[in-house]
Amino acid sequence: MSQSRRQLAQIAISRALRVRKAAGYSLRCAISAYDLCERLGVAVWFSDIPSMEGVYIPDAKPRPAILVSSLRPAGRQSVTCGHEMGHHVFEHGEQWDEIVEQRTEARRFDPKEYQADLFSAALHMPKIAVNHALNRRGLDARTCPAESVYALAKYFGVGYGTLVTHMARTLNIIDSDRADELLRHQPKDIRARLLGKTCPDDLIVADVHWTDRAIDVQVGDMIVLPAGTGIEGRCISIIEESSTRSLVKAEMPGIGRAANDSLGWAAYVRVMRKDYVGRAPLRFDEEVDDVE
Repeated sequence: MSQSRRQLAQIAISRALRVRKAAGYSLRCAISAYDLCERLGVAVWFSDIPSMEGVYIPDAKPRPAILVSSLRPAGRQSVTCGHEMGHHVFEHGEQWDEIVEQRTEARRFDPKEYQADLFSAALHMPKIAVNHALNRRGLDARTCPAESVYALAKYFGVGYGTLVTHMARTLNIIDSDRADELLRHQPKDIRARLLGKTCPDDLIVADVHWTDRAIDVQVGDMIVLPAGTGIEGRCISIIEESSTRSLVKAEMPGIGRAANDSLGWAAYVRVMRKDYVGRAPLRFDEEVDDVE
């Protein structure tokens, strides 16, 4: 007998929490999906696949592999990686996942895809972690501004709409009217409001509560940091300082560090080449042309 959506969801969420624990992550922290997969013996590659979100190859040698499209937005890439990890965990066999917007009606409910989607959501955004992130920042998901929700989405490594939908449909911490209200705000408009001008690349807002993982960005991305924050490393540069923020730009691949001694806060900043193709663990390596 086939399982109901509710049963599939319960199994997916439970398994995702167990996988986080197996990889050594607390249920209260944000994660890097790529780092988690590598910790658990699944190789992750970025590939310039134009028509696919991702691919899971169980028989790859020397170990199972996930391919993630390098041509998709950063939040979508991370969620796709988690989705393909779901196929691995549930032993779904080889999977080629087309771009979500291109799925046919017939595929819109596929138990394997549904379970992998929920697994990825729970892997990135467990209810405990979302509530913890909100509470630490003194936010109420029912009333906080869209800019705060956007910043949380970046913290969890997912898209703005992905977090909003997850809070409404799975976590039930906001209702559908609130979700509709938040979804009326487009990420590009939120970025423009936060930056004070059009932002062609991604924008990350990191505060003193960003303590669980590195700030991962791509070349060209901007990072809003607490005022008075200094940086280390050639891969990032400060382009604006004010009484309210330090604005940093990702300049080249590499690993740097942001630190604010007065606030007792620091975080690593890892910069990946835009549209990077190659093994995930090597994505922050400086290239020869960058160091000459």
